[in-house]
Amino acid sequence: MTATSAGTLFRCPSCRRSYKFRVKVLPFHCSCGARLDEITYLAAEPYAAPIQRRSTTDRPAPELPCHHRGEALREINCGCSGKPKVYSCDLHGEAYLRKLPKMKPEMIAGCTMCLDCDDRRQFPQGKVGLLLQVFNQSGGMETWARILIRDVLGRSYSGIYATKSNCTNTSLRVYADTHSRDELLECCDTVLVWGHIPDLDAIVRNFSTKKFLAIHHGSLASNWAEEAFGQALPICHGGIAVNQDVAKRWNVDYLPNPVIDHGVRSLGSRNIGTKNVLWNHRWSAEKRPELLVEIAKLLPSTHKFHVSAPKRTNLPANCVNIGQNPDNVKHLVDADVFLSTANQEAFGYSLAEAALAKVPIVCGPYGIGTEIASRIVDSSNPNVWADAIASVTPSFVESASVWVLAHHGQSAIRSWQTYLEIV
Repeated sequence: MTATSAGTLFRCPSCRRSYKFRVKVLPFHCSCGARLDEITYLAAEPYAAPIQRRSTTDRPAPELPCHHRGEALREINCGCSGKPKVYSCDLHGEAYLRKLPKMKPEMIAGCTMCLDCDDRRQFPQGKVGLLLQVFNQSGGMETWARILIRDVLGRSYSGIYATKSNCTNTSLRVYADTHSRDELLECCDTVLVWGHIPDLDAIVRNFSTKKFLAIHHGSLASNWAEEAFGQALPICHGGIAVNQDVAKRWNVDYLPNPVIDHGVRSLGSRNIGTKNVLWNHRWSAEKRPELLVEIAKLLPSTHKFHVSAPKRTNLPANCVNIGQNPDNVKHLVDADVFLSTANQEAFGYSLAEAALAKVPIVCGPYGIGTEIASRIVDSSNPNVWADAIASVTPSFVESASVWVLAHHGQSAIRSWQTYLEIV
């Protein structure tokens, strides 16, 4: 930046282009130890007020994460006042600008890119990135990805490209445009591929220095997962399955799904004579939500069902729609029974969470249900399921919790960490 009598002229540290806009720079420090510069654009001309300086010991608000910790710095001012602000971290030497649509040239705001640089990086450099077909708010794959990012990869994580996403959590760095996909691939060394990715063969050729690993997150009964994995595996450099039968069938590496204990424990229904039943799954064919509805109709109003259904879904009177959210684990506190009507599971993250919360589980003979369920129902008859729910007791909950931690706790996290460090 070039000092002037009216302030400082901005020069992008990446492309070195100078801008006519004058700024004032207020340095302070992030809690990680990096210096952050608050760059405020001065709309008024000429600017006569003296440039103020903050103490270098001042710290930003908690909602202003530092890029050094793996997150893009956020702007404080949207730019509507004519004095937008940009933040940069001196450990990276970057002060990015972004021109917002339908704004005058002098109304510049943002902190993710400069106006004309070729280097418009949205992802920090990391060892591992994810290339996914879809990334939703909740689901087994999404739960796996969140645990992988937070508890396995840490700062080795770069970001996610999903061909379709409705995720609103910006800290996960999920993007769905082609430019972001290529940028992510430039920023990571190993790429985990899940689902049908358009032009995957061309992507692997174009990024020949990267290692691509196909992920199978289903069971042998999952036709979609089998088809997607069968297409991706010959193109990629290897594969990983979270199901042992799948790993054996495709001759790929098996890694157990890691599970995190959220500390939630069931207290059951507060109302005497009432039994709370939690059904927390995607609203998809293999989860058999239509069977859930029939079961709920058969049981009396003393059985209150909490169901993760899409908005405006028509449910029986004894059902409460809790929505499809990643924080639905909190409903395990009030649950007397966890119900899974799925007819296929490679694993069953919701089952594992219920087991750790010590909630009796009623489910089919799929995934880890065969190891941790209090009652297993192998039927499509809603009457059989209703009888199982009505008669289930808190048996087996202690041993189920111990089993999940022993097979999918810290040992599983270390297995993923070791594997991804080697590759």
